[in-house]
Amino acid sequence: MAQQLGPFYEPSLWPYYYSSHTLHPQHKPYEPVIRYNRQQQQQQQQQQQQQQQQKCSRCCCLCLPQWARRTCCCVFLLLSIFIIVVGVLAALFKMPLVEFNGVTDHPDGLSRFANSANHSMGFDINVGLNIGVVNPNFESATFDTLRAIAYYPTDLLEPVGGGQLDHIVIGSQTTTNFTFPFQIRYNPAKDSDQRMIMDITKRCGLTGAPPQELTIHYALTPTIRVLGLPFSITFHNSAQFPCPLSEKF
Repeated sequence: MAQQLGPFYEPSLWPYYYSSHTLHPQHKPYEPVIRYNRQQQQQQQQQQQQQQQQKCSRCCCLCLPQWARRTCCCVFLLLSIFIIVVGVLAALFKMPLVEFNGVTDHPDGLSRFANSANHSMGFDINVGLNIGVVNPNFESATFDTLRAIAYYPTDLLEPVGGGQLDHIVIGSQTTTNFTFPFQIRYNPAKDSDQRMIMDITKRCGLTGAPPQELTIHYALTPTIRVLGLPFSITFHNSAQFPCPLSEKF
């Protein structure tokens, strides 16, 4: 009498039965179980690839070979250390103090008074400003440029000269002194109401009044570079010096 097979011996149910039960040695249909296990492995591999792609989208270093990943990590670590060091130094950095210590002769040897080459009624006043820079920081610094713009008291909105000095090395925790070249140019075309020339002749004693010192306002802007980063700040000050004119207009 033929034995009737149960429902779990149907071929369509083999993968579900043999994947969760231990097979008896006499049972022959192993192929469905092997096929089912292969499908599971393929699905797991696909899931791992998807997870790896997601990680690669967040960090490209994970997509590289092992030696390249180590190099990438070392570069990232060095970059992080550099950013931290620059941030700490920038937080501790104090802008050097610029001091004005009087007027002297022009550092290039120019005469204090010279007729203008561009205007028959114009003239130039050439002086040198004694500048001291106090650097309280532990690291030295370099002024890329030190620029000054001069203004006469009769019109504080119209520049009348100035000067510039490049590449000044400032020592650490010390005071650095130097002479800054400064020039005042009188241009009649920019003095339509003649207030500037009238004040100069009066202060120089050319009108019979007692001589007085000339006063010049200036804006001094140093550009300092620390660890490759530029910092600028503008100082406003004034300078007084004797009038260099010796004859009437």
